[in-house]
Amino acid sequence: MNTQPLPRWFVVFSVFVLLVISTVPTASQTTNQFLTKNNHLVITNQAHWNDWIYSEGTISVSNEGEVQPRLWQRNTDATDDIVDFLRFQIEAAQRDPTTYKLPSHLQNRDPDSITLQDAVSAGSNLEDVVNILDGDMSTYWEPSLLASSDDGGIIPSLWWFTIDLGRVVFLKKLVLKFAPEEIGDPFLLFDVLASDGRRPIAAPSQNAPPEFFPLLVSIEPNKDRRVIEVDLRGVTGRRELGGEQDAFRSEQVDFGEESEESDDDIDKSMATSVGRFIQVVIQDSDLNRGREVSAEEYEHLSSADTGTVDFFKKLPGNREVQVTRKTYFDKLDDRDRGRIRYYRREKPRLAELEVWIEGDDIANGILRRGGNITSPDPRSSGLLLDSDVVSHHILDLYKPPSLNFEPQKAVTFDLGSFFWLDSQRMTYSFSSNDAQTFGDYTVEISDGSQEADGSLKWKVAVDREQTSQLGGFVGRITEGNDFDPVITRFLKLQWNIRAIEALGIVHLSEFQLFGSGFQPQVTLTSGRIPLGGSKNLISVEWDAETPPGTRVELQTRTGDTFTSDTLYYHGDNVRLYEGGADEYYARKNRRDKGNKVGIWIDGPEWEKSFSAPYKNSSGSFITSPSPREFVRLQATLFSDTPEAHATLNEVRLNFADPVARRLV
Repeated sequence: MNTQPLPRWFVVFSVFVLLVISTVPTASQTTNQFLTKNNHLVITNQAHWNDWIYSEGTISVSNEGEVQPRLWQRNTDATDDIVDFLRFQIEAAQRDPTTYKLPSHLQNRDPDSITLQDAVSAGSNLEDVVNILDGDMSTYWEPSLLASSDDGGIIPSLWWFTIDLGRVVFLKKLVLKFAPEEIGDPFLLFDVLASDGRRPIAAPSQNAPPEFFPLLVSIEPNKDRRVIEVDLRGVTGRRELGGEQDAFRSEQVDFGEESEESDDDIDKSMATSVGRFIQVVIQDSDLNRGREVSAEEYEHLSSADTGTVDFFKKLPGNREVQVTRKTYFDKLDDRDRGRIRYYRREKPRLAELEVWIEGDDIANGILRRGGNITSPDPRSSGLLLDSDVVSHHILDLYKPPSLNFEPQKAVTFDLGSFFWLDSQRMTYSFSSNDAQTFGDYTVEISDGSQEADGSLKWKVAVDREQTSQLGGFVGRITEGNDFDPVITRFLKLQWNIRAIEALGIVHLSEFQLFGSGFQPQVTLTSGRIPLGGSKNLISVEWDAETPPGTRVELQTRTGDTFTSDTLYYHGDNVRLYEGGADEYYARKNRRDKGNKVGIWIDGPEWEKSFSAPYKNSSGSFITSPSPREFVRLQATLFSDTPEAHATLNEVRLNFADPVARRLV
């Protein structure tokens, strides 16, 4: 047996080969949620896409892994997404408690613990109120009437419920659907009220209940109408239910001084009432005389449904008078006994409540999508989106003679993504005597295109002329405009007025934007995908459905290393300081400082931007530098019309071992 030691060169070579083999990935492995097999990477199911980054609320991913842009809608039912908005409110308040004020029932709550039950309150049968929001006509809310056989023990103060919609909305229509005839009755007399969240002047405490105003008042008993619709477009008062037809009682909103606007000046197609809380109060009930039934039907009623039995004595002239049961049987002869009337108790049951509003509010998610608001006072700009009509963004437009510059007369919104926009609404808060509305103003939009100097190209969507002088009070607390649908990324509210001294203040309270259709452009980006060692990137393929007017583009970035960094946030914990640590620590006010968040960032050798778009879905040659150890993918879905959208189903990345490794 030869015991001679192996040559040194052979030992070194063997170790090198072992090291190379140990670094080669196995035939199949899961990396970063993506399936890699034989130098192919496949992104195909919902779990894969969940690892990608995109602006919140702009993309939907189905259970089958189909990626689509979000569909935004007009004329929506605000009761469909109450829980989502309640959770949004809590998350916003946790980020910036000085700006976002929560109602008492939401304070100190975990957003994930919120359910629909947290949105309701009631005088009785609280647990059943959610039944009117479930879309099922066989479930309902019924108050506890607490009526005995002789109509005693009645507590009308328990006959009400309230719904918190989770945000301030522009009300277009209310629909009340009472239970079908075989299981219930409509409310006999009732009122429908709304509140925008303002507290009564006499009780301004944060924990005081909000002040309600009537939207519908029933003036005649309702025994048969089971679907009642309340059209609130252009309304400045309340509607009355009863008589030959539903009447509208004009009731000018109290602005604190006489309004200069008449009903004729109001757009009857536009929602003019705002509210966050909807309340229904039952004013009267027939209690144990809900419906008259036959003696046979009465015998078959359950004990819970039996009502009163009335006995009558005959009088001359075919008249009758009601008597007691004892009198009827013990003191009257057969010839004097009149009719016996049997009743089923009244079952006032509301099956569904619908609250139809202007639509999905695009502005509400600006900060969550990474957009921003630029205004003369950026610290309070978030108040425009906080669903609190009392809080307001103060805009002081008056220019004292001593100023050497013009006050900024615009608020600019970066929506954080691209939308089909066709409508804008806003509310004012008149918390001081010198607060005014805008006067003349324009709404300008931009799709992100730039002028030659790099500034945004703007297009006027609305040119509103109502008073050229800010001191001219236009007499409304809500205002809005509709315009032709247009692709929008940026919006500017520009006022064109001449302010009078001491009358140059505008308290802009809430700002909302609406549009319908699938988003015209959405982008999603993968995380840093490890390839299992340094690889040559070959091609990228994808499966997509692209109807006419739509397309999908892919892009790549590659690199080898990553390092740590820190993000420095404003006090709202949403906006980043562009100046980083220097600007963060230069702020003396603690309210201006948010969280410091440690992150991992790409190393210096990564491409500064993504590659040019790849457009051949059957296989596009990758132009990003390789070999590299990591890759990022970016997909963008485009559409030229609101009705059409692309669907991305799968992405495949092909790569190979470097030539040197294969030679070894």
